[in-house]
Amino acid sequence: MPDIRIARIALADCLPIRQAVLWPDLPRQACIVPGDADALHYGAFLAGRLAGCGSFFPLASQTVRLRKCAIMPDVQRRGLGSRLLRVAFAELRQAGYATVTLDARLTAVDFYRRFGLEPHGAPFVRSGLEYVTVGGALPGGIDRPR
Repeated sequence: MPDIRIARIALADCLPIRQAVLWPDLPRQACIVPGDADALHYGAFLAGRLAGCGSFFPLASQTVRLRKCAIMPDVQRRGLGSRLLRVAFAELRQAGYATVTLDARLTAVDFYRRFGLEPHGAPFVRSGLEYVTVGGALPGGIDRPR
């Protein structure tokens, strides 16, 4: 089992990963999105190296929106994203949140389904990529294959 640790991190720690994975052509400061100051940011560490992040934005008293979840390409498919979500979902439930929503790339829908989250609404295109809104009850932290 790889040495994976998940922890809350500062926005500044997310920016290099967002830039490298999501917006490599933008300057680091351009990777800040509205609401970042109030978001809960989580980091995925592999052998001590910050290699992934995900930010949760409170929408209502019991709903959060996952945005800007990214894992460095050289360590994808090693369980970092799944572990990050399991830990974050558990902490968010403890904090009183009940539901989560996100816009997922169509290629990632099956990943989110493993957490019991389902797509709803029609797919849409943003920045040349196809997305669909996915959401549901905050999972119990169990990554279930479907």
